[in-house]
Amino acid sequence: AGSPGGANFGWNVTEGRHCYQDSSCDQRPFILPIAEYSHDGGNCSVTGGTVYRGSAMRDLVGIYVMADYCSGRVFTLNVDEGTTTPKQVAQTDAAITSFGTTEDGEIYATDQSGGTLLHVALP
Repeated sequence: AGSPGGANFGWNVTEGRHCYQDSSCDQRPFILPIAEYSHDGGNCSVTGGTVYRGSAMRDLVGIYVMADYCSGRVFTLNVDEGTTTPKQVAQTDAAITSFGTTEDGEIYATDQSGGTLLHVALP
């Protein structure tokens, strides 16, 4: 918020806070992430999410929800509490490609493998 746009997040020199192909890359010109996770367990690609603003999942209000495209894992990130490691909250068979919100703040995700629109309902 408040950014004029045009920020350089480092791709394809960096991936997260790590050099992508060259182990000696210069990260100084880039905006580094506030959180990241590894490729362990089949993770391969973050599908950026959205901040939950609905009313059905009260414990998630104000928390960022995202997923991994390859593993189907769904994560939350509570930046207000200083969390810098995403917390896995669900495992799906979906290849989540995008998130969106309804007028009332509920979250939906698109699943490329099933060609479906999914209502996100987390514990």
